[in-house]
Amino acid sequence: MSVNISIQTIRRPFDISSIEVSAPFACLLHSSQEDLSNDELMLVANWLVSSGCTEVICAGLRCSEWHNVIEAVNTIRDPSAKILIKTTLNENESIEDVIWVWMDIAKYENTPSQNILALLIGGSIAMKAKALTGFMNYPFSSETKLILKETNK
Repeated sequence: MSVNISIQTIRRPFDISSIEVSAPFACLLHSSQEDLSNDELMLVANWLVSSGCTEVICAGLRCSEWHNVIEAVNTIRDPSAKILIKTTLNENESIEDVIWVWMDIAKYENTPSQNILALLIGGSIAMKAKALTGFMNYPFSSETKLILKETNK
């Protein structure tokens, strides 16, 4: 199995048109941005929900807000909740730890995603390096082919 991992950083003004990932996908959303407006939260949440995201792991600053907004947007899109986006939040956890726990749970539940987006909101080069290290150091099975893609948008 191939796992396509795209690590992308977006900064103000948020240009979501530059985000590249194949659907369906799971997303690690890590925010380093403190002063986000509701419009910015909604912009990214609407993009995730409408682009084929099946799971969002929220980490970093204001992760509970991200979690709530994404769930609200998903509920508005599908009030019957037939299409469910699984969300979790990980406050005060390092990005490397979040990646390892997420990958372990997916392996245990036998629900690994073939397409993963690590979306770093307002992230620095150092944060991108930590995400890259987290994925590179994770012990994927020997049958897994890891395809990493970075963008500097």
